[in-house]
Amino acid sequence: MSYRTFKRSKLSRLLGFTAAGLLLIAASVYSQTATESSKADSPAEKSSSVNSGSSAQDKGATGTSGASGSTAGTDAKAASKSSDAAGKLSKADREMMEKIAQANIAEIETGKLAQEKSKNEEVRSFAKKMVDDHTKAQSDLEKIAQSKDVSLPSKPDAKHQAAMKKLNTLSETDFDKQYMAQAGLNDHRDTHRLLERVSKQAKDDELKQYATNTIASVDEHLKMAQSMKGGQTASGSSGAGATGTSGRSSEKSGAKSEKSGGSENK
Repeated sequence: MSYRTFKRSKLSRLLGFTAAGLLLIAASVYSQTATESSKADSPAEKSSSVNSGSSAQDKGATGTSGASGSTAGTDAKAASKSSDAAGKLSKADREMMEKIAQANIAEIETGKLAQEKSKNEEVRSFAKKMVDDHTKAQSDLEKIAQSKDVSLPSKPDAKHQAAMKKLNTLSETDFDKQYMAQAGLNDHRDTHRLLERVSKQAKDDELKQYATNTIASVDEHLKMAQSMKGGQTASGSSGAGATGTSGRSSEKSGAKSEKSGGSENK
C-alpha cells in the first residue's frame, strides 16, 4: 500500500467517526426536544397548568369574598347593636310606662264595674266612655311597649284592686258619688300629672309623644267629671263652696230678722 493510499484511508475513517458523532449528538438533541414537546402537549400537563391558574384565581377571589363577608358581618352587627340601643328604654322610662298602663287599666276596670252597678244613666255613659277611651290608649301604649321589649301589666295593682273592692260594697247612691270622686276626678288628676311629667322627662321620643297626645283626652274626662252632678257632689271644693254660700245667706237672713224684730219693739 502506498503512502498516499494509506493517508486517504485514514482521512476517510476520521471523517466517518466525525460524521457518526455528529449524528449521535443530533439524535440526542432531537430526542430531548421531542420529549419536552410531548410533555407540554399532553392533556395532564395542560390540566395541571389550568388548575394551577384557576387555583390562584380562586384564592384571590376567596380572599376578596372573605374580606367582603367580614365587612358585611361587621356592619350587620353594628346595625343590630344600634337598633337594640335605640329600642331599649331606660329604667325611668320603663317605670313611667308601667304607671301609665296601671292608670289605663284602673279606668277600664272601674268603668266596667260602674256600668254594671250604677243605675244613673249619666254615670253609666261616663263609665262607658272611660272604658272605650282608655282601652284605645292602652292599645297604643302596648304597641310602643312591644317595640321596646317591655312587658306591661295586665291587671290592676294592689292599690286599685282595694279601691274597686270598696266600691263594690257601696249602695247605689254612694257608689255613684264615690266612683265619680275616685275614677272621675282624683284618678284623672293623678294621670294628668303623670303624663305631664312623662312628656317633659322621658328620654324615649315615642313615649314622650304618646304622653303629649293622651293628655288632651284625660283633660276632657276630667272636665266631664267636674261638670256632672255626681262629680260636683263628690268634689270637696264644690261642696264647700255651696255650703259657704248657703251659710252666708242664712246669716244675712238672720240679721235682717233681728233688725225687723227690734223695729217692732220700738
